[in-house]
Amino acid sequence: SGMDLSKMVERYGGVFGEVDEELNEAQEMWRQSTKDFPQATILAKTTKRLADARTGNNLKDLQFLLSGLLKRNHLGIHEDALYEHTAVGTKVDIELFQAEIDACLETLLESEELPFEEKLSFFKKERRSLGRTALCLSGGGAITMYHMGVVKAFIEAEL
Repeated sequence: SGMDLSKMVERYGGVFGEVDEELNEAQEMWRQSTKDFPQATILAKTTKRLADARTGNNLKDLQFLLSGLLKRNHLGIHEDALYEHTAVGTKVDIELFQAEIDACLETLLESEELPFEEKLSFFKKERRSLGRTALCLSGGGAITMYHMGVVKAFIEAEL
């Protein structure tokens, strides 16, 4: 039987989320604080604009907003320093923003009002904005067999 990678990721998040909760309240205070994250105000306003467009079913506005936001490291939200304080997660404002982006993309995907061709065009264009992720493997002999197991797990998890 193949390794179910998605379940492992869920389990990792659950285990380390519990560890984070037990460590101390300082981490939660850091997650809530915006002192060291000046972009939080802009990010919160942007999250609200996205949510308003999504809940109002204003798909054209939603596409326009997303086309300006789906960039790598938008407002510095992928900086390493924002992920070093907890084993899982980061600032609450960033997590809310990312959850709203996911909800907006899901809304566009599931919408019956947008023609398939328009959806396809939008998602292709945005994929170019984000670039592609590559997996680089090296080594030979026994290491190759290990790498093949990792690749097989990714394929089985449909990643």
